[in-house]
Amino acid sequence: MITQMTLRGNKAQMTLRGNKAQMTQRGNKAQMTQRDNIVKKKQADNFPHKDITYLVIGVAMRIHRELGPGFLEAVYEEAMITELEDNNVHYQNQVPIDIYYKKRKLRKKYRADFVIDGKILIEMKHNKGLTKLDEMQMINYLKASCIKVGLLLNFGTGSLQWKRIIY
Repeated sequence: MITQMTLRGNKAQMTLRGNKAQMTQRGNKAQMTQRDNIVKKKQADNFPHKDITYLVIGVAMRIHRELGPGFLEAVYEEAMITELEDNNVHYQNQVPIDIYYKKRKLRKKYRADFVIDGKILIEMKHNKGLTKLDEMQMINYLKASCIKVGLLLNFGTGSLQWKRIIY
């Protein structure tokens, strides 16, 4: 039983007793999908390693709440080590990552602040705010490391800033 139907341009949205379905027409093709299942699928695809990233973000929030802004990055890094160990999270700290140019390995290496379970790269900052430059830097680090998920954590503001980047 349809309890509500909304038309916007070439999209129709129906509510079926609490479950949502969406019908989209593109050209002469019509597609009907049940939104709840698609949203869950897209969320799983868009947030790889969701559980561990949520844990790390929660840990970073706890650190920021306890220490506040104003310390050197090394202090937050040491606090992160303490929290990761307390939560039995497998991590590596200050991991050297090779950088290649024209298929040749450069002598300079990038040092990741943390790599969690070999799956998540963490870059810690202590700035006035996260910038596009920070995001571009993280994307380059993800490329170099062949890791798909990165977390930017900024401890330099009144409340923790974080950004999950998937490459």
